[in-house]
Amino acid sequence: MGMVSAVRIVLPSQDWSLLEFCVDEECLPAGALVTGDAMVLVSDEPAEYPYRARMVQPDGTELVREGTVTTEPFRVNGEGCGEVTANVRLVIDGAGDVNLAYP
Repeated sequence: MGMVSAVRIVLPSQDWSLLEFCVDEECLPAGALVTGDAMVLVSDEPAEYPYRARMVQPDGTELVREGTVTTEPFRVNGEGCGEVTANVRLVIDGAGDVNLAYP
């Protein structure tokens, strides 16, 4: 299976849980409780997307983060090889801050 275009969220540790993750109008399945990381598929063309994430920290406190991110083109096999996808990762740090990363 190849790379897919997606907005991914990466939690700081397995002690965190993701209650809700929506990108544009697409959300993870209702009731999904996720630890680690998750993704919502998006267009293969770079674009700007609103997001909303509801997380539970290790102490049980709920944390909500929302904003807008822009995907960037990515070619998994390097310049001139294979398909082009559009991706961004929302990396949540231990303080709950959102940092952007690209594959």
